[in-house]
Amino acid sequence: MDPRITVCLVMSLATQVRALACNLSQKNGSHQCYGVSGEPLYLHLIANSNNEGISLKKGDTIVLKSTTKSSKLTLSDEKRSEFLNGTFRLNEAMRKDSGDYTIEIHDTRGKLLRLINMQLDIQVPVSPPMLFHICVRHEEAVGICISDGDDLQYSWTLNSQILNSGVPYNVVKLKNNDTGELTCIVQNNVSSQNSTIVATACQDVSSQFLFLAVTLAVVLTVTLISLLKLFNHIRKKQRCRCDTSDNGNNEHVVYADVRVNKQRKQTKKQSSATEIEYGQMKNTRRGRQPIDTF
Repeated sequence: MDPRITVCLVMSLATQVRALACNLSQKNGSHQCYGVSGEPLYLHLIANSNNEGISLKKGDTIVLKSTTKSSKLTLSDEKRSEFLNGTFRLNEAMRKDSGDYTIEIHDTRGKLLRLINMQLDIQVPVSPPMLFHICVRHEEAVGICISDGDDLQYSWTLNSQILNSGVPYNVVKLKNNDTGELTCIVQNNVSSQNSTIVATACQDVSSQFLFLAVTLAVVLTVTLISLLKLFNHIRKKQRCRCDTSDNGNNEHVVYADVRVNKQRKQTKKQSSATEIEYGQMKNTRRGRQPIDTF
């Protein structure tokens, strides 16, 4: 077998989601916390909820306020959040929750104990990566790793040996003798995914032909997908127009029938009235004829 272009596609073999909790109960100053979009988020704010009051703000908006004196609890969004035993739970984190927060902890007399500035970043987790191995020249190849998510970082290993680590680009250059298990690791601050394929040696082939073939394959694929979407869109529009046209024709026919029936009824009524009038006139004339007397 003489493979000119080797393209391998392997779905993710491992999935890892990092901790979705941020412990701020014993801290001061500025801190960074992360959450996964669509997943719960836990913020451990105070260790002793009975003797400490707390307020959590995003800008000027009060997200959480709890006082020790009145045991009053205020939540800006009770459907999505709750506060229990010093831990604030966000049931489903969203990107709109990202931002800068201020946390104030007070004692029973209202004295400020701690002030915390928290920057919260809600990220979309890493999707299962697609991994490609493409021969571009006789002595060169590239590995391409495609994934989705926020702030992605890529790491590459060949036979468990690190090629590069934590880079923002998803392509790695390989030599002809770089063969074996090629692994791409994609991660961000909340999750990690990886895929592995077997990279084989590339044989002599024209780079221009390879570039043209790869480009052509990509263009044809994109064009085919676009045409299918356009075809489905046109079919939906035609169906909608046909349904609207049929309804309009039916209404017109019914309306025409009603008009004709009304006209026929009116014609019959006028005809009957004329006959009645003529008969009355005829009887009246007969009634006025002179009567002979003898």
